[in-house]
Amino acid sequence: MLSIILSIPVVQTKIGSYLTNTINEDYNTNLTIEKVDFSLLGSVKLKGVKIRDHHKDTLIFVQKLSTSLLNAKRIIENEVTLKNISLDGVDFYMKTYKGEKNDNLSVFIDAFDDGKPRDSLTNPFVLKTSNVYVNKLNFKLINANKKEPVNYAVYNAGGNLQDLAIVGPDFSTKIRGLYFTDYYGLKVSNLTTDFSYSTTAMVFKNTKLQTRITDINADIFLNTKEKI
Repeated sequence: MLSIILSIPVVQTKIGSYLTNTINEDYNTNLTIEKVDFSLLGSVKLKGVKIRDHHKDTLIFVQKLSTSLLNAKRIIENEVTLKNISLDGVDFYMKTYKGEKNDNLSVFIDAFDDGKPRDSLTNPFVLKTSNVYVNKLNFKLINANKKEPVNYAVYNAGGNLQDLAIVGPDFSTKIRGLYFTDYYGLKVSNLTTDFSYSTTAMVFKNTKLQTRITDINADIFLNTKEKI
């Protein structure tokens, strides 16, 4: 009976609005979901998921996010623990605007850890999932302060993200078997790494990068803390 009710379009629209409004009000973010589609078999698809940055341009857009009905019900809670997620058709634009030092992803992440007390939350936002399967992901790294604004890009990427965790402003995941074609035409057949991102550092541990003619193994540490 619940599945039948949840399959009604007007109910799906209300749930989509509730989910986005709750997150946006709590964290002052700009998230929209075009449609929440529940099936009678208990699965759910979020279609047209868009996160806009502080300039109201696209930070992340997902054509279709698929998971289970049980998992989707947990999204309204402060700590979200999911099992398997499928992302299909993803655009991710990490951009530093002209005259600014911090990129839009850093600004977005800061919204989850601004140091201010929240009326409805006592703990930081937490999202964890054991597996994320990605297909058709396009990524661009842009810095509008430079003559050539596009620093790097990857196209048509796919692969598996294991043990993904977002805890406040910190992000970590085990990237496994990621493949893509990059900005310079290089075709990567396998990128495997233990990745973490925070307000102070970006870390790629146990990294393996394979192309048709190369095989690179390394640990990479990048300092992302703003220099004063």
